[in-house]
Amino acid sequence: MDATRIQPRPQSGADAPPLDQSPSRHPRLDQHLAGRYRIEALIASGGMSDVYRAVDEHLERAGSPDCQVAVKILRQALTHDADAVSMLAREASRSMRLAHPGIIRVRDLEQDGDTWFIVMELLEGEPLSRLIQRHRPRGLPWKGCRWIIQEVLDALEYSHNQGIVHADLKPSNVFLTRDGQVKLLDFGVARALAPQQRMEDYLAPRQKDETRMFGYTPAYASPSLMAGNEPRPHDDLYALACITHELVSSRHPFERRELTDAERASYPLKRPKHLPARVWRVMRPLLRQSTPECSTASWKSAIRPRPWRVPGAAAMGGVLASLTLAGAQAGLEMGSDTASSPEERLASLGVLAEDAAPQRILAALPALTDLERDAVLRHREPVLSNYYTRVLTQATRGLQQGELRLVPEALELAQQARTLYPNHSAITRAREQFQQRRTSLVSALREQWHQQLAQGGFAQASRKQALADLHDRLTLLDAEPPLPQEDTRAAYRAELQEAMTASRESALSNLVAVGDLAFGHDADTSAALAWARVQAGFSPGNPSGDAFGKQLDRLEERVAGAESVAELNAAFEAVQELPAAESGHSKRLKSLHQTLANRYMQQARQRLDEQRLESAGPLLKRATDLTHRAQASP
Repeated sequence: MDATRIQPRPQSGADAPPLDQSPSRHPRLDQHLAGRYRIEALIASGGMSDVYRAVDEHLERAGSPDCQVAVKILRQALTHDADAVSMLAREASRSMRLAHPGIIRVRDLEQDGDTWFIVMELLEGEPLSRLIQRHRPRGLPWKGCRWIIQEVLDALEYSHNQGIVHADLKPSNVFLTRDGQVKLLDFGVARALAPQQRMEDYLAPRQKDETRMFGYTPAYASPSLMAGNEPRPHDDLYALACITHELVSSRHPFERRELTDAERASYPLKRPKHLPARVWRVMRPLLRQSTPECSTASWKSAIRPRPWRVPGAAAMGGVLASLTLAGAQAGLEMGSDTASSPEERLASLGVLAEDAAPQRILAALPALTDLERDAVLRHREPVLSNYYTRVLTQATRGLQQGELRLVPEALELAQQARTLYPNHSAITRAREQFQQRRTSLVSALREQWHQQLAQGGFAQASRKQALADLHDRLTLLDAEPPLPQEDTRAAYRAELQEAMTASRESALSNLVAVGDLAFGHDADTSAALAWARVQAGFSPGNPSGDAFGKQLDRLEERVAGAESVAELNAAFEAVQELPAAESGHSKRLKSLHQTLANRYMQQARQRLDEQRLESAGPLLKRATDLTHRAQASP
């Protein structure tokens, strides 16, 4: 198959591909494509195309930190082959339809003269095939590869729901990035399911099918594919069964042999030592092809960690045994007459109940002794780790789509999980993926901030609104906007001075709002901004002008629309910065304080219902303080 779009780790010895990457062998180095992409280095080479690391000079000039891309260029000998060009175009169009964090992001298909190429994100890491090689001959432990299979299943489920079968899934097409992500590569032979084919599926006349022209990878192709049938979702799951077998044993289930149906039915398949029996019960019929109709749901159910159950006294005894042993080592008497026994304490707190929610368990921890806490954390680890990883994973996927609703809770839980389970691999991986996504989004929003400022026009209402929206999103991410550059500060000061000289009140109102958002820390701007406040009518000495009323309008909207604690905190900070209003606005300011108090109380009650006592406390205090402030106002 075709080259993988990667930035590989340095290789040496037997692991190095037979590829001479010297510039003399690759004349495209330092070339420019489409007047935009500067070729820097060859990454990989395949039968149809070469893949290069390149720089998007448009993004580079804009100061973007993510200006490096991967460029997949169709081999010169194939540029006039309609089937080859059609296959490249189809790969691009289908990949661009698949917006999922587990699938490589393709930006565009472009043409420069007779050169056809795809532009996509640049990945750093290694393919799964290299991970399997490094763990020969024993394979990976199940805990070390379960999360990889889970990520692949998520990506396949999404792809199948979009009507696209990968059709060439294999270890070299599964990529592990350095920041802990799993990405599916190379949808070059991917096929659209018949009911969902689109116009771009017919980009060029096809005299023969690409999958027959370029072929599947036989070791991972199901018997149905090898027989020339149309690809179906279960073909990808068959390939995943082969990959899973290799991961846990470093051996292909059929030793990469092509088997007849009779040979396959009698082949001595054995469950790898590291593979749980429940997973083998799903994989074995799939490999035999005795029941090929498998689903991602059955796969996910099989690989999901078993939830911890409390089989009556046995489970209670396990916890109590831990407590008794630890207490004996510490010289303590467990279950004395002067205090309730550990059994009674843990039962009263409900942490061992079969249906105990993870929030309830976490809320009970402060009431436990150190010994009880350690025992509960150890025995309820499956429940709590699943909870942490689920919330962090959901927040990470939300960040991928620009959805920030779960970020405040995820930030709180990430810190909590780091304290309770500092060395838990699955939680650490989920936390790092979340933080990486958060960092990427913060970087993108800060870049948008610079771009908004660089456009000037600070008196425009649209500019003020755009900056206010970016400021709110950064606040949700627990980040600050970047400081403006000197030329931007100079442009703002010039526009502010011109508006003050011309006494343009509406412009001054917007300019002051923008100044508060972006230029409040600039010493060279602060004096002019203070005079502009006076002239606009909402200086600290004269807050009752119309501009102050507009500030209240916007704050009331922010408080009413706040859906998270982070959004409430951002509104609270803005309210704190307001000066004391004169009689014209005192009632509105009092009402704003009470509304804000009520919203904090709602958030606190929600956390109390979820038994999240630690996080509810500060919210209750703030609600009480705001209520007292509102009541004390005239």
